[in-house]
Amino acid sequence: MKHLLKLEDWSSEEIIKALNLADQLKYEQKHGIEHKHLKGKTLGMIFEKSSTRTRVSFEVGMTQLGGYPLFLSSNDLQIGRGEPVEDTARVLSRFIDGIMIRTFEQSEVEALAEYGSIPIINGLTDYCHPCQVLADLMTIREHKGKLEGLKMCFIGDGNNMMNSLIVGALRTGMSISVACPEGYDPPQHILEFAEKFGDKFELCRKPADAAKNADVVYTDVWASMGQEEEKKIREKAFEGYQVNAELMAVTNDKCMVLHCLPAHRGEEITADVFESHADEIFDDICYPKCSTCKKAKKWLDENNIEYTERDIKLENPSYDELKNWYEKSELPLKKFFNTSGMIYRDMNLKDKLPDMSEEEQLRLLSTDGMLVKRPLVVKDDTVLTGFREKEWEEKLK
Repeated sequence: MKHLLKLEDWSSEEIIKALNLADQLKYEQKHGIEHKHLKGKTLGMIFEKSSTRTRVSFEVGMTQLGGYPLFLSSNDLQIGRGEPVEDTARVLSRFIDGIMIRTFEQSEVEALAEYGSIPIINGLTDYCHPCQVLADLMTIREHKGKLEGLKMCFIGDGNNMMNSLIVGALRTGMSISVACPEGYDPPQHILEFAEKFGDKFELCRKPADAAKNADVVYTDVWASMGQEEEKKIREKAFEGYQVNAELMAVTNDKCMVLHCLPAHRGEEITADVFESHADEIFDDICYPKCSTCKKAKKWLDENNIEYTERDIKLENPSYDELKNWYEKSELPLKKFFNTSGMIYRDMNLKDKLPDMSEEEQLRLLSTDGMLVKRPLVVKDDTVLTGFREKEWEEKLK
């Protein structure tokens, strides 16, 4: 049985598989394709910490998947009156099919998994925030077209967000630099995990050092939920640890800015930087609509390049269409599928493909297995797949 307790428990392959599946489900939802994979299932949602985005996203997501989201406030459960979490796990396991919990102690999430007999999802603890970071990675990949090779920078507290971002970024081939004041570092075992990745991780005291050449800048509030009494102390400690125009000047061109929200403008991030990157931030938080098509068209228009758009389709492409796109792309078949915006209708097909010839793969995927997620844009005889700006520039020279 698979849980999501913390990202350290998931391999790189499992994280990427989850992101791929999320892309597929999102595409289907956007285009009215039902996916009632959890029909008849109930997800219990325990909230010991209140939330806007976590509650809405889980309730909506569970409903879209055909299941029933059951909101359980700690005020309504015996767990809020001293019942051991072990007993709560055993009771709920006999009524529902999974639990999402948003709480304080990581040990509570671990105990639910140990004593229950159903999957447990960590919606947030003081230690980590794995669901948020999966959404972050999904958003970065949508905007940047990839994860591997990018540099992430985190400015702020060594809190649950920093812990999970370090693991998520390194597991997916990114490098990450973090900047925090002394005394606010991430836990030692997170630092030891990061050290295994060599120069892909850096702990800095100066925010500008961490942000240099970053592709993604991330920040969070200085005082998280439950730390309100430390607010004045933290304001002094984190003075200068702000995402502002000066900091953004040392990042890479077209650097993204993300924030897990709620944001305190004027503290960890200035209002002007927040507003100029609001689309990215709210795309991330709302597990959003893909912007790849819009970016591709904007780039083509800015470069005065005429193009013919192959419209996004709900039906499968024909064999002749698929073969034509593949041949014009001049890519190996596997890379063509990975970069062309194709989505597998049946994820199990991926396991069958290596034993097939190219023709067999194309025929199978055109008749049974593929949806077109992003448009293929054709100029003359040049096929431009997905949106990879540098690759497009090379092809169109």
